[in-house]
Amino acid sequence: MIVGIAVVNMIILQRALSDGSSDDNNHNGMDEYGSNPSNAHTQGKQNVVASSGIVGSTINQQNKQKQQNNQSQQQLLRPVGENKPNQLLKNGIETVDTANQNRNKSIKSNHDKSNGNGGNDSVEADAKKIELRELNANDAGNVHAPILTAYAEPTFDYMAKPLPSRLHLTPGSLTSVEYSQVNSCSNLSGQFPINDEDSPPVELDPFLPWIHDVFPNAQGDKIHFVAQHRRRCHVGKPDWLERFMPQGSLFQHVPIKRTGKTNADGTTQYQLTSHEEADDDGIMTRFICRFHSITSDEIYETLSVFPHDYDYTTFRKGYPATFTEAGKDVHMVWSSQLAFDCPVPEALQTIIKSGHGVVDDYATVFLDLVPIRTATRFNAPKEFLAPKFNIPNSIKTTDMWGDDYILPPIESSGRIANIPICQPPSLAVVGSGGEKDIDATNEVVTKDPAKEPAVDAEAVETGVTVVGLNENEKKPHELVACTWASTNFLTRQNAANVKDGDRRLKEWIQHNLNVGFDHVYVYDNSGAFSKENSLKPVTDLFPPDKVTRIDWPAQICNNNLARVTDKGERSSQYAADASCRIRYGPQTKWLSFIDTDEYIVPVGKYDSLKSLFRDIEEKEDKKIINFYSARAKPHFKHIEFMKDGAPMPKADVPFLEAYNCEKEPPPKTFWMPAEKQIYRPDYVLHHFIHYPTVSTQSMMSEKETKEAGVTWRQRHNEERMGSARWIDELTEATMIHTKAVTIAEIGTGWEKKCKLQSCHFGFAFPEGEGLGEKKKQKDSDGNVMNCYPNPTVAKKWVPKLREELAKLEAR
Repeated sequence: MIVGIAVVNMIILQRALSDGSSDDNNHNGMDEYGSNPSNAHTQGKQNVVASSGIVGSTINQQNKQKQQNNQSQQQLLRPVGENKPNQLLKNGIETVDTANQNRNKSIKSNHDKSNGNGGNDSVEADAKKIELRELNANDAGNVHAPILTAYAEPTFDYMAKPLPSRLHLTPGSLTSVEYSQVNSCSNLSGQFPINDEDSPPVELDPFLPWIHDVFPNAQGDKIHFVAQHRRRCHVGKPDWLERFMPQGSLFQHVPIKRTGKTNADGTTQYQLTSHEEADDDGIMTRFICRFHSITSDEIYETLSVFPHDYDYTTFRKGYPATFTEAGKDVHMVWSSQLAFDCPVPEALQTIIKSGHGVVDDYATVFLDLVPIRTATRFNAPKEFLAPKFNIPNSIKTTDMWGDDYILPPIESSGRIANIPICQPPSLAVVGSGGEKDIDATNEVVTKDPAKEPAVDAEAVETGVTVVGLNENEKKPHELVACTWASTNFLTRQNAANVKDGDRRLKEWIQHNLNVGFDHVYVYDNSGAFSKENSLKPVTDLFPPDKVTRIDWPAQICNNNLARVTDKGERSSQYAADASCRIRYGPQTKWLSFIDTDEYIVPVGKYDSLKSLFRDIEEKEDKKIINFYSARAKPHFKHIEFMKDGAPMPKADVPFLEAYNCEKEPPPKTFWMPAEKQIYRPDYVLHHFIHYPTVSTQSMMSEKETKEAGVTWRQRHNEERMGSARWIDELTEATMIHTKAVTIAEIGTGWEKKCKLQSCHFGFAFPEGEGLGEKKKQKDSDGNVMNCYPNPTVAKKWVPKLREELAKLEAR
């Protein structure tokens, strides 16, 4: 289904000032970006902005034919208003194929004439002025929305040294696939091609990132990308490891520079180079980011940045290499989630920050992502680090890619084109009805204006005020929880199908609100199993200013156990963790990513986690608080059996109450290496489910560390450096892990087993008693007692949970 943008009057959009009048006789010849080329025909040029940093400069195109050359493949473009309510147009889908073969031939001819050396067009210093204007019905026939498209390159010997040239490529060398289902900002994460049945771009070309989420930051000056490492999905399959070897390169920076010349098609020419010769914004990059709008002829290019250096992380952890050719890298968890940013050109920052680039749930600003293709480096990480780390490089760039490696023009390069740029997650709008917050799913939630940051006066447009989060403004939340959940899920190795997701989520959300979390973000993975199921009925039970649901149907790529040859990789969960931190971390002081079977409960003098963490802030400079994880046992007295034999807490017993029976009284002396954290997202730069793997401190060079008065140790450890500690389970808080007991675990003959030794069901020692399992102390029914209820949970938090659940049911 192809759906377009509904045209409405008085909508603020961005458009470049035209140098000439439009050609009213040409309504069908659209360029790749959905802009009508009639203006360019009159002007005799197209404007391309090659941004150095974020400022930008304009490159003149020679004529209309060169503008048409940018259309490298046939594309479908959605007319504005197509298939939308109150549409102004019913033109159907237009196929833009004007002289397509001639365009490709022309590019090839120009390329051959230039011998890859580019033209001599000068770079103008000033970008064209941008203004905000109204889009009305008169624009309807001229404004089209581009379709997300992947362009795949032919394979080449990327492991060869020096790197083989790709300047022979033309737009006709590429294979393209369109993803017309991506048509809504409110559900971009639910529509993006991620799963195998969607034929994601990475399946077409292993140099393309396996993107799971994309969104702007609150300031509108960065586009955040969250991707996963596709090669890790099947480390036990040699063919898979060979096929996706290029994925590792995307985690490693390359230095590039602009040559000062242009390609044969008039676009900016880039060259792989050394750190010393690289442009300032090209010292640590991996992608060329090309921005364009359906309402402007301007095209801007910036270079991607990494929020942290993956190789330097490997160095600080003492590992010999970030990646290996053999692919046995799963234990290096920091190389699972790929995070990078595209700087936004200054001319587009206001419209992206304000959200005015989204019209009726559809983007008008788009981004093309072009990976810079080199081999993955399997060497010791310190051999090629950026100058900021003050470690001399031992690898010569000339050995890797030669003396003069020119990148092919973007139109001849594999890429993901027309990625829609939607609203920042933190976007808030104040109107006549009071303050509203538009979250990641575009749901409108009411907020207290008195508690929100001051309004940015410069963002006022047509009576609507846009509130963005600036770094110096007070964060709207103190404590936020994120989770990845579904109505049902398969346990590791697909051993059991657990179907208690709805009930668990409801109780877990309510408990988190009880103990002081300001907001809960639910990454709903139900769509990975069924298109019919959703956790929305559960999240809708709660006020929208307390709970946000994000549709997240991305499937995990490998559900195996970690101890088998083809180790498991729960890619969807890992990406949700990264998305949560990057999306919502800027809006809170403290953040957690925990499962719906994990209950963090305050103990001792604390009635809420918020008061506990305020004390931590006041008394000690800790950024990460670890919580012990040990599986609790379900009280047998609270269990009933489903039709399929699965044990489940009785309908009137909350999971927290049913599982309040741990193997030892607090504090724990035995726990699984699966701890969870509540951490400062402004300090933790990368988090992997159980571990904060990168921090602002771990990214400091030896010189920076010593200048900060901190002892330098190459092998960085957050606890040893004083930034992290474990929770005190007697005086502060504890975590009850209510992991479900499955049919396979209890097996047959469990009744007899429970009378002979400790079993999966809980038989509690009386409070204050217990001789331990070695004595085989039994209850009145002859079952071996094996667990200890937490009295604070039983006396305070279970009654509170029951009370609030009753209120919830009564609404």
